[in-house]
Amino acid sequence: MILPSFSFRPLLVLLVFGSCALAALNSSCEHQPFDLPVSSADSCDVNAVKYYAQIQPILDGNCGMQGCHNASTKAEGVNLTSYETTIATGGVKAGIASESELYKSLARSDDERMPQGLPALSESDIDLIKTWINQGALDLSCADNDTTTIPAPSFSAEVQPIFQANCELPYCHAAGGQSPTLSTYDQISAQGARVKARTTAKTMPPSGSTALTQEEIDIIANWVNGGTPNN
Repeated sequence: MILPSFSFRPLLVLLVFGSCALAALNSSCEHQPFDLPVSSADSCDVNAVKYYAQIQPILDGNCGMQGCHNASTKAEGVNLTSYETTIATGGVKAGIASESELYKSLARSDDERMPQGLPALSESDIDLIKTWINQGALDLSCADNDTTTIPAPSFSAEVQPIFQANCELPYCHAAGGQSPTLSTYDQISAQGARVKARTTAKTMPPSGSTALTQEEIDIIANWVNGGTPNN
């Protein structure tokens, strides 16, 4: 027996429309966007970029100052102080760095390059942000990989001597020198994220000064990651 042919499409449309109309009696019929990043806390892939261990320190040190993109100023409506606010306001298109305003504003070379009025981010920092976005702009963490698990170095015995020898100089960050002053614990800890980002990128101390050793850079980074304790 030959059955008459017909299309299921009108029936499918009717069913979907009817389901939405029924749902509208209690709430609106809407779908969650598919292009939002998906958070995870169990990725230990050493090649996966970790947001709070690797990306946030870069943003804190270069974009989170007063007058820029911190929680109080939010220049141009952009707040880069947390994963949630960076995703919500930073123009991040997960998986496509080339179409993400955060990456494009840092990578450009004209007068619109960010951060404005400050040195450009290092190529390695820009590439790390690019990789993070292309990997999906995820909020990944892993206790085995994050440097936050490393015991914080002693401020008085290990961290402060680095600043005294390399930063607390008359023409640098001593009292009366360049701002900010980096002499006391309160002054240094207040600038911890920014100092970590600059020393990691090897833009501080600036060109012409005695460069920090990798051991000294790691001491500062581990101290900041450990919560800048006054120990």
